[in-house]
Amino acid sequence: MNQSEFFELSDDQRALKEEARRFAQGEIAPVAAAFDQSGEFPRAIILKGQKLGLMNLTIDPEYGGTGLGVHDACLVIEEIAAGCAGFSTSMVVNDL
Repeated sequence: MNQSEFFELSDDQRALKEEARRFAQGEIAPVAAAFDQSGEFPRAIILKGQKLGLMNLTIDPEYGGTGLGVHDACLVIEEIAAGCAGFSTSMVVNDL
């Protein structure tokens, strides 16, 4: 058995990862340095991520989360962190 047979993302996981990547690269990465310099909290951008379901990842839907498992949440967090570690910390703090 080769590694790709052992572990592959499902279609849903690939779509989730791609959604997070589009958000991180389109909304976060272009402005991350400016927010780092200004110290301003990027509330509007983080709220966009929330509307896309990229926050409260492992929290049950009945409490306002998306109810993802830990692995699926990691797929999202990895992409957000690639855009900016500060944004990812702010966006996943509720999952702690």
